[in-house]
Amino acid sequence: MGCNAIRTSHNAPTPEFLNACDQLGMLVLDENRRLGTNAEPMGELQRQVLRDRNHPSVFMWSLCNEEWDMQTDSAGRGIVQAMQNLVHSLDSTRLCTAGINGSLSGVTFGSVLDVKGLNYNIPYNLDSYYPRYPYSPIIGTEVGSTVTTRGIYTNDTVNGYVASYDIITMSGLPNPMTWGETAEDWWQIYAARPWASGGFNWTGFDYRGEPTPYNWPCINSHFGQMDTCGFPKDLFYYYQANWTLKPVLHLFPHWNWTTGRKINVWVYGNCQTVTLYTNGVSLGQQTLNVQGHIEWDNVTYASGTLQAIGYNNNVAVITNTVVTTGTPAAIALVPDRSTILDDGLDVSVVTVEVLDAQGRVVPTATNNINFSITGGTIIGVGNGNPSSHEPDQMTNQWQRQVFNGLAEVIVQSTNQPGSIVLTATSSGLTSTNVTITEAATLPPPAAPTGVAAVVGNMQVTVTWDIVPGAATYNLWRATTSGGPYTLIAGNIGGVNCGYTDNITSLANFYYVVTANGANGNGNSTNSAEVSASFLTAPTLAPISNQTVNVGQTVAFTASATDTNSPQPSLNFSLLNGPASATLAQINNTKANFNWRPAVTNANSTNVVALMVAVSNSPGLSATQNFTITVNPLPLPTVSSVVWNNGRLTLDVTNSILGPDYSVQASSNLFNWSTLFITNSPPMPFSWTDTNAATLPAQFFRIKVGPPLP
Repeated sequence: MGCNAIRTSHNAPTPEFLNACDQLGMLVLDENRRLGTNAEPMGELQRQVLRDRNHPSVFMWSLCNEEWDMQTDSAGRGIVQAMQNLVHSLDSTRLCTAGINGSLSGVTFGSVLDVKGLNYNIPYNLDSYYPRYPYSPIIGTEVGSTVTTRGIYTNDTVNGYVASYDIITMSGLPNPMTWGETAEDWWQIYAARPWASGGFNWTGFDYRGEPTPYNWPCINSHFGQMDTCGFPKDLFYYYQANWTLKPVLHLFPHWNWTTGRKINVWVYGNCQTVTLYTNGVSLGQQTLNVQGHIEWDNVTYASGTLQAIGYNNNVAVITNTVVTTGTPAAIALVPDRSTILDDGLDVSVVTVEVLDAQGRVVPTATNNINFSITGGTIIGVGNGNPSSHEPDQMTNQWQRQVFNGLAEVIVQSTNQPGSIVLTATSSGLTSTNVTITEAATLPPPAAPTGVAAVVGNMQVTVTWDIVPGAATYNLWRATTSGGPYTLIAGNIGGVNCGYTDNITSLANFYYVVTANGANGNGNSTNSAEVSASFLTAPTLAPISNQTVNVGQTVAFTASATDTNSPQPSLNFSLLNGPASATLAQINNTKANFNWRPAVTNANSTNVVALMVAVSNSPGLSATQNFTITVNPLPLPTVSSVVWNNGRLTLDVTNSILGPDYSVQASSNLFNWSTLFITNSPPMPFSWTDTNAATLPAQFFRIKVGPPLP
């Protein structure tokens, strides 16, 4: 998701948690549980600081959270000062803060804190405090509290679900969230104020209790950017677009609805513009602000595909497609790690997916899945459903209902090397199993996947997906495909999911990424290679829409402009258009388009798309779209038939410029022979048969083309 810091609200973290943050490069706001100066809370605070102060991940101490009574009482200032003095005596290298949920002005213990911590109450508290104390550090100790449920897109008061859109609903809910902000609101506020040190979003995961905006029988919160199983909600990708280097285009909701239903479609991402398509039909293009979203409201649902294409500088750079799935047909088990330690402690977190016959996750599936295991132990199951009363642990038959297509099983090793086999079955679904290896040592992590390179101003930003079991990453570069590669940056933390390489010369570059094991278990093999070119995309001259008759040829020269020096080879292509249309490249920057509409094209509008691209870098391209409208075709009329001295003359009217016309004759109305063809004749036109006197009795007709025999 790209967060770079975690607040351990509202208690001290475990040592294992801090060890993980040390490895991953994650900052930690280490929080004390209780406010007080008597022996017990001061002793707890002292032990916490002594235990955690040698962890490099800890960057600041939090003394307390939302002490409603004491934060405005004069005695509170003395208590906080004493606690802060204790921390400074034990650790002189770090500052202290606390979560204040009221005003920063007036008599509060915030006045004695090293760093002012603000919970919500923005932007007023920020903007009223800063002008008076511009050199006083301030941080958002708690922001957001946006409530959403994974895979749900309408508020459901019966089942205790909240729509996954970034909206705060104040009516119709029993316990509405009245104090917080949407993700877009709080992040835009802090991003626009560089003197404030960002904010800790409440919360990373859903958690048991506080089922806002509902009450029992809903059993856990909806605040998380991930559910209790760690499955991302839609807002996860809003933050990923803002906080990582990864190219992001997240399209939602799913596309399994009833025909004709009106659906609000949202997109998060970090490209410049987005075009939305339903079953290939464009619903228009919109400009995207990375700190917001774009939406198409009341889209009429029809089964098929929902596709978003993202553009930068009018070049398509990223695509996301959501499809209508079939009914549940099979189960998939996906372990985060397929090899774990045989120490009786290590675990593999296995994602359970319900798939249709084509292998796609069914986003509305609710099937109950049964689990059995040999060689290991199941220690927990879950599905992220905030209203599920199913047990997470069992003594006999392990089972769990999937929630919107997903569930989770946690498998623990034994003390012996060997194989763990987890099996999943469900009535009406194809069963499956997965093997997890127990070993004395772990293999190196897998090679990173999802590697991409984006060219900027003398920079290449290379991004990748997080690898389970990896702590850090290495970026390698070459000037020829296949290497040899030179290390550009080593031990890169996973927070940003990428690295920006500063370039000193214009050339083609080739990158691979390797992952470093979190347990001293070596490095991965190279990722798939990606390339980056500092060539710029060509441009295409605008092409006007045209209206023609049947038979009237549409012909023009498409012209491209390329500013690279030396100029690369360009390729023209016809992305879309009538089947008989042609595009013939005549030199590096020009191509001739030609199309002559046939009778079958009458009364039609034809969308044509031309593209020019750099030959060895097809991502560097430009596209021009235009339409050719073909007018309706009137039927010709024989206005007169004249017989004169052995000659037969037909006068044809109601004809138009463009089509071809032929005169055909038949003696039986079944077999016709063509006597005359004229291509786009002047209107009206006449035809005379000078040998009519020698012919038997015949029928005549006028036929229109193209095509004609």
